[in-house]
Amino acid sequence: MKSHHFVLGVITAIIISLLLYIGCGNITGGGGGGGGTATYTLGISITPEGWGTGEVSPTGEVTLQGIKYAAGTIVTVTAEGTSGHIFDHWGGALSGSTSITEIITMDADKDIIASFQHIYYHLSVSVTPEGSGTVEPWGGDFIDSTYALLTAEAAGEYVFSSWEGDASGTSTTTTVLMNGNKNVTARFIKTYSLGISVVPTGWGTVEPYGGEYSEGSTAVITAEGVGGHVFSSWEGDASGTSDTAAVLMDGNKNVTASFKLPHYTDNGDHTITDNTTGKMWIQNINYMNPPFPSPMTWYDATKECDALIYAGHDDWRLPTASELNKIVDSSRSNPAIDPIFIETRSDIYWTIDPDMPGWYVGINFSNGSFWAGSGSHYARPIRP
Repeated sequence: MKSHHFVLGVITAIIISLLLYIGCGNITGGGGGGGGTATYTLGISITPEGWGTGEVSPTGEVTLQGIKYAAGTIVTVTAEGTSGHIFDHWGGALSGSTSITEIITMDADKDIIASFQHIYYHLSVSVTPEGSGTVEPWGGDFIDSTYALLTAEAAGEYVFSSWEGDASGTSTTTTVLMNGNKNVTARFIKTYSLGISVVPTGWGTVEPYGGEYSEGSTAVITAEGVGGHVFSSWEGDASGTSDTAAVLMDGNKNVTASFKLPHYTDNGDHTITDNTTGKMWIQNINYMNPPFPSPMTWYDATKECDALIYAGHDDWRLPTASELNKIVDSSRSNPAIDPIFIETRSDIYWTIDPDMPGWYVGINFSNGSFWAGSGSHYARPIRP
């Protein structure tokens, strides 16, 4: 059997003509007469117009009144929604039916109405953790192929983190194309504050200088001295002496960066100040003019140091064993001293301390060990 697609709309019944078959003497019409074949018209309309289409089987004779069928014909009618629409129910001769396909017997002129509606899809919204924020609108039903605009708002100490499920991104607003049922989750996270302080004030900086951090994240901070100062240690919710620290942000935290003077300061005139003792040393005896004699006996070393006038100072002297030992760096060898002291020999340097008659204490800067004896060795003057 053939099928016929019809343009849906209200078909207004207009009587056009009555066909008289003179040769046969038969009348075609509703009920007929004079022994002719009876026919009936099926009128179909769509509401709302354009929201659907239909199909009939078998195909009848299309007229302006509708589709004409012989009396008794059984017609199958099928409704189908256009894009974004879905069949809802029949009206007229098929009132009460919600079946997409129906059968109608043409035993009289009949009119049927196919009613359609929008396709709706459901949007489900959730928040995690529970109570951490809200989303507007809180889901609902949306017409097919329209967009749902969602906005997330954090509560309390939480901040919005991201969308999950059928939405993505980190902006607090997002759009969801409703071409099917969708599920969207708004994720929020707690934030904690990191406070930073510097002691003494002005001696250094810390980057970044605190701020807000998400729960469970790690704040990596770096300290740097200014004005000749050096980083000393972290205090509070961080510890250690490395200039970089990692702080786990599982709560509000406060960190103090402590700074200090460097162990040594190069005074720029070939002298070095030990900031832990306040003593001043000759940086390199080879820079001295006139040259400082070396090696030399303990007596000559004492005499030369006492007579030395250098860098505007005349109070130079030979150091005590304790003073000289303070510039020994046991982490180094050959020589065992900070390299700020240029061209230090890996040899013995005199101190003012006697050991026994004719013997005097010195320090061997190859390894920083104490020594006692006589002979000719080196001297590094100290003041005051």
